[in-house]
Amino acid sequence: MLTSVPLSPAFVCGIANLRGSVVCVIDLPALLDPGAEAFGLEEAKSLLVVRSGERRVGILSAVLPDFRRVEAGESILPPRGERDIFSGVLDRGGVLVGLIEPRKLFELLELRLDGG
Repeated sequence: MLTSVPLSPAFVCGIANLRGSVVCVIDLPALLDPGAEAFGLEEAKSLLVVRSGERRVGILSAVLPDFRRVEAGESILPPRGERDIFSGVLDRGGVLVGLIEPRKLFELLELRLDGG
């Protein structure tokens, strides 16, 4: 269950209690593209919790994720951008899948929360 946070940025869906800890839950497309349409909570099918050190954030998803082991050398480098959070890209049968680098995700999240 999510609790809304008044006056939070559009990419913050709310907060959740995860085993006694409060976790911020975000809409990743809205974080990456401030002009993107907000994620509808009724569309949510899964919540992925990403951790980097002591930091944790929940990412809502409208699809059920398909988790697979990635072997060394299997990914290709993505185009670099100023706010790039991806460490690589996989080609899964013609569908490109981005690999998120948690440290970079938190850097972008902190930048956007500070108004950047």
